[in-house]
Amino acid sequence: MTQHLTDDGGLIALRDAIQDPGSLPGVPRNDNLDEPPEPAEWIAEVQTATSLYWTGACSELSSILPGLLQDGRTVAHAHDTEPVWRQMALAYQLAASLSTQSGHPDWAFTAVEKQLAAAARASDPLLEGMGVSTLSWVLLRQGRWEHAQSVAERKADSLQPPFRRATADQLASDRPTPHSTAQGCP
Repeated sequence: MTQHLTDDGGLIALRDAIQDPGSLPGVPRNDNLDEPPEPAEWIAEVQTATSLYWTGACSELSSILPGLLQDGRTVAHAHDTEPVWRQMALAYQLAASLSTQSGHPDWAFTAVEKQLAAAARASDPLLEGMGVSTLSWVLLRQGRWEHAQSVAERKADSLQPPFRRATADQLASDRPTPHSTAQGCP
């Protein structure tokens, strides 16, 4: 079960969870961690965290997100499946969005890198598109206007199939991103 942190420790803990040295290739993992939650339990926690984002419960989200990311890395290590990686991408999406909205676009950039890697492991091009959309938003917040436009346009071009070749899922996709509406954490 994801641990709740105090409001004043949530953002620093979020930074530490996003920039965990043990998550880098070549750095030994800390195997002294608790038993990971079952994938279904952890996936439900990601869904709860997503609901917290959309209802604007940023303090509560920042208190659980660091533990959620740590648990997610442990779950993904133990259960290397596309559904787990899909949820890992969504968890990093939340981390990137909350970091950006909290005035920490550098943390958000790192979270987007991890989001994109998880989306690739999930073999989900639409999640990759959502990650690039988030990257564009992060770049805007960093004042990198041309980079933001360029990455967004290139990814849109690669995802947007001509209508005559599009699958029903591609045409019907309506996945919102945390930063795409006025709702959510301010």
